[in-house]
Amino acid sequence: MDRFPHAADVDFHSPLDLSKAAAAVLDDEGRISGWGFSAQRLLGHSPEDVLGKSATRLLAAPSGQPTGQRLSALCKAHKPRSTVLDLCCRDGRTLRAAVTFSPLSDRGVAATVVVAAEVEALRSWEAQLAMLQGLATESSVGLTIFDSDMRVVWGNISTDLELGGVAQYTGRPAADLFPEGEFISRHHPPDEDQIMEHVLTTGEPIIGMHYRGRAPADPGREHVWSCSYHRMLDARGEPLGLFEESLDITDRYRAQERLSLLVRAGKRIGASLDVRRTAAEIADVAVPQLADEVLVDLPPAVIEGRQPPTGSAPGHSLLRMHGRTPEGFRTSPVSYPPSSPQALSLATSRPVVDASPPEAPGGEGSAAPHSCLFVPLLTRDAILGLVTFRRSSNPDPFGPEEQTLAVELAERAAVGIDNARRYTSQHAAALVLQRSLLPQHLPEQSAVDVAYRYLPADSRVGVGGDWFDVIPLSGARVGLTVGDVVGHGVHAAATMGRLRATVRTLALLDLDPAELLTRLDDLVAQDSDSHAEGGPIDEALGVTCLYAIYDPVSSRCVWASAGHPPPIVADASGSVALSALAPGPPLGLGACPTRTLS
Repeated sequence: MDRFPHAADVDFHSPLDLSKAAAAVLDDEGRISGWGFSAQRLLGHSPEDVLGKSATRLLAAPSGQPTGQRLSALCKAHKPRSTVLDLCCRDGRTLRAAVTFSPLSDRGVAATVVVAAEVEALRSWEAQLAMLQGLATESSVGLTIFDSDMRVVWGNISTDLELGGVAQYTGRPAADLFPEGEFISRHHPPDEDQIMEHVLTTGEPIIGMHYRGRAPADPGREHVWSCSYHRMLDARGEPLGLFEESLDITDRYRAQERLSLLVRAGKRIGASLDVRRTAAEIADVAVPQLADEVLVDLPPAVIEGRQPPTGSAPGHSLLRMHGRTPEGFRTSPVSYPPSSPQALSLATSRPVVDASPPEAPGGEGSAAPHSCLFVPLLTRDAILGLVTFRRSSNPDPFGPEEQTLAVELAERAAVGIDNARRYTSQHAAALVLQRSLLPQHLPEQSAVDVAYRYLPADSRVGVGGDWFDVIPLSGARVGLTVGDVVGHGVHAAATMGRLRATVRTLALLDLDPAELLTRLDDLVAQDSDSHAEGGPIDEALGVTCLYAIYDPVSSRCVWASAGHPPPIVADASGSVALSALAPGPPLGLGACPTRTLS
């Protein structure tokens, strides 16, 4: 590899070019009649050493080889001949050289011009020439040369194929090649003329610009190229023009876009635990990169949180949702004919492409779709519905890679919708349980006037373990209690109901607030111990409770707190203040509250 020059030292002149090669003139007898300076530089012999002498003295050959006859034959040929000879240098070295003999005839005087160069230098030049020829005739990298006015001068085979013939664009400006194309790289001017002007003016190359457009030879498909621009200088160092190298990276670019879309889908689809929002999320992620419009068809049972109907969905009524936000979703009933591609997709649990769909109702786009992709929403044990990806403004049909991507999105959406459906079902059950465990109406008693309101702190969660109660006691007294169980859902509501019933039972034993909370603390601790070894975590581990007894005869109220915030007291004058009661530790820790406040 050492015989190949470094890039900065490349000279594309042939080593046998008369401006570089060693040149000599032989007469018809093979004697040297002319000896150039380049010949002296190559072999070291001065003109005085060789003029008038036979050229055979410069040939290195084994003893007995008829070099004279061979030389005579080369000199007397009627057309140029080339060969490889071993030549003797003045310092005793033997130089293997490529030699060309070109016969001359001037007024009857025969002579031969001999041009020689090192074989290694010639082989290196031939490799460079082969590389240039490959770039021009075989390379997949497009090469286009522009003059200083940024007009097309030349294009290689790749450019010729993309343009459908580069000759028709010769002399035309660069903007004529891809009139609807655009640069999509960031932080660069979007106009190609500005980029080329910058390269011509500054000499700074611009590398790896991404350009999107439609090639004249393939107008039906959008391509992406990686383009670089370099200035060209003439022999005097003046700008001659510039050349563009472009590589079609459409497949790689689309693969990166698909990966980016999947990453975005993983972050955005299915995090809301809301069926409608999850359906909107798949539409928001897929539009416009994968499709121009997305329709999500779900059975009403799934939307309401119930178990989806068994079997394939074509036999059941569905609701079509379309839009990119839950608020913007519009729903309409839909059904599929048995022979429709939608029915086929649901029956086979596979994606189906319809390349000539009728204009489907329920779409929000103005243009009729030219390609539809139907993907079922599948879980392990049920079909939840169908996602329809529609293309209208994007002229490309759905390819195999895009079908795979759509299936990935549908799988993520199906998991999110199923989780949201299960959550909706559990949420509804917990809400029913909670409402059934809370007081439906306050008991009759004359001690106090009671008003209440139960409002969840987080409307998205809704169901928690908070409770309150009003308990009539002996002697016209009344017990008041509020409490909280950590967590949400069915388990929290069930724990809340169990504790509320326990407090009511203990209150009827006529215990003072501190003693009641001590008994309740023991019960919660015992319940926690029963779940300590491998059992499920009980919400009772985070229980707080405030219990108060009001005696209307003495107008005295006594209360104690286990981890619950103290009450707010309003006196007859209308002043309002936070009670001075210091809450004790939560229930279940074995550190029962002992302080009460009257």
